[in-house]
Amino acid sequence: PSTVPSVSPMPGKVSLRKTSVTVSESAGKVVIDLIRTEGSGGPAIVHYQTATGAGTATAGEDYVEELDGTVLIADGEETGQIVVPLIDDEDINTVKKFSVSLFGVDGAELGFPRTVEIIIVDSDSGPNLIGYWNFDEESGTTAKDSSAYANTGIHDNFDGGYGISTDRVTTFESSNNLRSLRFDGDDDVVWVNNAPGLNLSAGSYTQSVWIKPVSDGTDGYQGIIG
Repeated sequence: PSTVPSVSPMPGKVSLRKTSVTVSESAGKVVIDLIRTEGSGGPAIVHYQTATGAGTATAGEDYVEELDGTVLIADGEETGQIVVPLIDDEDINTVKKFSVSLFGVDGAELGFPRTVEIIIVDSDSGPNLIGYWNFDEESGTTAKDSSAYANTGIHDNFDGGYGISTDRVTTFESSNNLRSLRFDGDDDVVWVNNAPGLNLSAGSYTQSVWIKPVSDGTDGYQGIIG
């Protein structure tokens, strides 16, 4: 009689579930999900590292650095987790960033995405921080919300040299922005979609904005949020 040869389970590919994770610094850690696709045969050891790079967080002050961390995904398992400890500092009203990258897998293939941006929200603001737009993007037409609500804004009517600028706040030690947005004072706006958390008519709120005026102020100022 003929026999059917056994087929070994495919080891699959390991990658990150997300490319961005927002966490409060008071959480004490950030948990990053790994996924294993196209097979789960055999154990897989995932190698990862942390890096500040172009971010604004500092290893040893905001998070615990790891240059060669490992996570074991057992035979037959399709998920895993990287846990990076966070350090709650005394900086107030700051949002800091670093990244975690996968650089190798033993027992499986390395898939994509391989790098996730970690956004640490100041614990002194906590869940009451409903929006934090840094305006520090290098390019594009979106304004990322670094709060836990992720209400991304869209640039509108920026042209003629207005828009992303290398002007930055330098008078506050807590400012980590390398760029800003330059408005023409006429019709330049950043649109943010309606969201329940942005219903400011439901109670009191505090609004903080860093502005560099380019006129003598005699022509007045328009609303910042409307």
